[in-house]
Amino acid sequence: MPKSTTPKAILNALFPNPVTVAGIKLQPVTSLHYLALEKLENPLINAGLDANTSSTVEALLILSLTPVQVRELLAEEYYAITVRVQELAGRIPAAELPGITQEMTEHILSAFKTAVPASAKECEARPLAPGSSSVPSMSG
Repeated sequence: MPKSTTPKAILNALFPNPVTVAGIKLQPVTSLHYLALEKLENPLINAGLDANTSSTVEALLILSLTPVQVRELLAEEYYAITVRVQELAGRIPAAELPGITQEMTEHILSAFKTAVPASAKECEARPLAPGSSSVPSMSG
């Protein structure tokens, strides 16, 4: 079998190893996970700035669900989501809380390792990787 020429960082971003935080297996971050966190105004989508225990456990809940489960959760009333967050928080030992925010933030950010700028001008100006050519121009 020929050796892959795809950079390891891209393969890891597209096919991440399973991540477990506080004993809970996280799902790979999808756009739906991100939109759910955005809808709930969760601060972890902003690199964890202003995150507190409640918002961290809320993100842990969202990122532990499959996309189908996320859709079902978002269809519930906010009170029901709050109850689910509290139930999950009750299962997390207090000793594990300090590192959870950082782990959750890293998990979210890792989903964007392969992101490229949306602007064609930015694409022209930014190389794909050291030593490579820039992204071809998208303008006609």
